[in-house]
Amino acid sequence: MGTDLSRGDVRPYFLWDDDLSVDEFRCRLRSEDRNLALRALARLLREARYEDVWLFVTPQGIADRLAETEPFLGRSRPLWTHLIRAWRELGLLR
Repeated sequence: MGTDLSRGDVRPYFLWDDDLSVDEFRCRLRSEDRNLALRALARLLREARYEDVWLFVTPQGIADRLAETEPFLGRSRPLWTHLIRAWRELGLLR
């Protein structure tokens, strides 16, 4: 387990109970299985440090899936809904 998320073979610190490498997690985020991809995104938004989220997704990527991801966000839900709403109001997201 590590914090060097630039290495594809490292198990990300935020996947403390899941044995996936950075590369495997990226594949999960892009999975054609929508439920698997949404749960991976929610895990990232819930468990990763804010600055590390951007190594995996874009603000628009979060905005596009926020409504479906919200039920899985737990305590981090207010943060992400506020950010996406504010960025939309500022015209930074569609």
